[in-house]
Amino acid sequence: MNNLPLWIPNINAWMSSVLVILLARGLGYIFQLVYLVLNYFLPFSLREKLIVYSLFLLSPIVLIAVVHHWLHFILDRFFPNTRSPEIGKVEGFLPGLMSWWEGFFGWQALAIATLISGSLFAFFLPPELKSLDNLWDWWYIIKPFLTVMTLIQLIVIAYLYQFENILRNYLISIGSRDR
Repeated sequence: MNNLPLWIPNINAWMSSVLVILLARGLGYIFQLVYLVLNYFLPFSLREKLIVYSLFLLSPIVLIAVVHHWLHFILDRFFPNTRSPEIGKVEGFLPGLMSWWEGFFGWQALAIATLISGSLFAFFLPPELKSLDNLWDWWYIIKPFLTVMTLIQLIVIAYLYQFENILRNYLISIGSRDR
């Protein structure tokens, strides 16, 4: 699998892409429920709605950072050979700099993928091809995830993670050469 050309995203990029999309979908669903409950019990003014909406938009950064930190915390404990020695072990209960970077990068990748897929969807796809629902009518659970826009987002996010991986390996190789 490591013999693939650099322009094809590796398995880690695809996994990160799927996880970011699933996290965003789950957060969207949870935020919709929380917002409806809050709005029912505490009617918001326009200013309060903007503040809550802004917090909802930025919260994936925190969630991805915490998930990244705890995932690598567990991996370091049970599978210590899976991490490169240049990055080091994850310690403590709060996310470190790399986890915050992953949170920011995941949020940024999702935003860029949404812009690109929305643009492609609006400009190039015919109106009758709005989703792949017709092909998978028998599988109702996965239907909301199998839209053309989501597939484009998946591909764009995988390529962004592949780009980050190539850049990170390049910086590590430069750092090891200078020592």
